[in-house]
Amino acid sequence: MELIVTKIVKIIKSETNIDTYGMVRVYIWL
Repeated sequence: MELIVTKIVKIIKSETNIDTYGMVRVYIWL
């Protein structure tokens, strides 16, 4: 499960260059 989250975070980072907000978004998704 952690690997999936990491992949999603990497995708969000590469698309939006947002770190903290991207992590929050992933947690909201889950």
